[in-house]
Amino acid sequence: MYNSVLDFIKDNWHNTVREGKSKLGIDLPFPITVPCINERYVCFFYWDTYFTNLGLLIDYTEQARNNIENMKFFVEKMGYIPNGNERVMFCRSQPPLYPHAVMDYYRLTNDVSVIRRHYSAMITEYNFWMKNRITEIGLNQYGSNATKKE
Repeated sequence: MYNSVLDFIKDNWHNTVREGKSKLGIDLPFPITVPCINERYVCFFYWDTYFTNLGLLIDYTEQARNNIENMKFFVEKMGYIPNGNERVMFCRSQPPLYPHAVMDYYRLTNDVSVIRRHYSAMITEYNFWMKNRITEIGLNQYGSNATKKE
């Protein structure tokens, strides 16, 4: 039995890592972290990945960096990071947490090269939000690019 929740999490990080392959969307170049240890969810989710990275930075820094590299890949390929890497999620966006993920990694590792490598992609995602997710009063909002049938 596990002595604590932290022991359970630490002992199961490897059970949340999957290949970045997708049958229904975009293959990602680095392993991804999914939000469960079973096979219920097997794709990349932007929001979940950011918050999972906060824990990974403590125990599994290499995987945290893989997740950040996958975020960069999305921005370079699509101009933004969608809800997830399955086609059905491409039209939706989640909070723009990518710059926070990069800064979290930098603060832990002091590896300034991560900021240099990701700077352009972070600006691209920012521009996406300022162009496609801006309201009339200047605030950003979540949204969808899906075409609605009337």
